[in-house]
Amino acid sequence: MKKLLMLAGLLGICTCSLFVRPAQATFPPCSNAYCAANPDLQCQCPPGTKAYPTGSTFCSSSWRPDCNFF
Repeated sequence: MKKLLMLAGLLGICTCSLFVRPAQATFPPCSNAYCAANPDLQCQCPPGTKAYPTGSTFCSSSWRPDCNFF
């Protein structure tokens, strides 16, 4: 009975892990102010772009076309 209960618990834990999304690195959103101060850092594509919410790019002068390319 203990083995069956332990197996059921293990199966429950494994099943729950299927529904958890993997953690993604989060970066500050791209903006003129952030990218002017941090031109070499990575940023998250802001709302309103094609790559939002999953896209990220580097702050170079091309972050707007990069975020709208997808």
